[in-house]
Amino acid sequence: PRMAPRARLPRLAAALLLAAAARAMSATKKRKQIQKLKELRASEWAHRRADKSAKKTMYYGIPDEWSRRGHIACSREIDRGGDFVVAVASDAPDAVPIFAAINSTAANTRRRRLDVVAFVGAAAAGDLERLVEDHLRREGATLDLRVSVCRGLDDQLQLRPAMRALQMLGNSTRVKRKELLSPFNFAAFYLPHVLAHAARILYLDTDVVVRGDVDELARMDLGGKPAAAVEDCSQVLRKYIDFPLAEAYR
Repeated sequence: PRMAPRARLPRLAAALLLAAAARAMSATKKRKQIQKLKELRASEWAHRRADKSAKKTMYYGIPDEWSRRGHIACSREIDRGGDFVVAVASDAPDAVPIFAAINSTAANTRRRRLDVVAFVGAAAAGDLERLVEDHLRREGATLDLRVSVCRGLDDQLQLRPAMRALQMLGNSTRVKRKELLSPFNFAAFYLPHVLAHAARILYLDTDVVVRGDVDELARMDLGGKPAAAVEDCSQVLRKYIDFPLAEAYR
């Protein structure tokens, strides 16, 4: 049956209201999309500027006096007589995992002497010093174990232009894991300058338990290469190391 004019009017009004609401929603959605694109573009430009700044400063040479700055303070003076040093670095506030890495290293080595240097943040330094003093396993008199707990490496690293440029990425939305911007995350690249006396440095992550003898790595023939690393199929080394630059400095 044909609809009466009076019945047709409410439906027409409802249709008009729905159309107007749809247009309003579409305009709001469009504004949000435009705003999101603007924020993304601004973030990209900020990232490019930071990346450009980092590239300008990344390859500055490290002067000898940088490693002699007085920012690093240790519970025990680092013995400069050791040619092999095991080093760890972490700004985690929990000292237990750091201690586990050190203790397992000491418990499984046959070396007569082992020098360990732990670079940590202020939050973990006191606890780690107590753990080392009270609970570190010392395998009799056969192991001369020397552990130095050091703080201040982060302040030392902040003096490097590349580290300062890296901090510009702190507000970037493209960096999802902000902890990766910590100076401690790049400590391994600077340890040869901080521990310049050592002929070889073994850098360990602080989330490991050592089950083998690090003396094997201390004696390993590197074939004239400056460094060796564990293969990791989840990582691409060229993301971290500029191989053409390293080749140019050979």
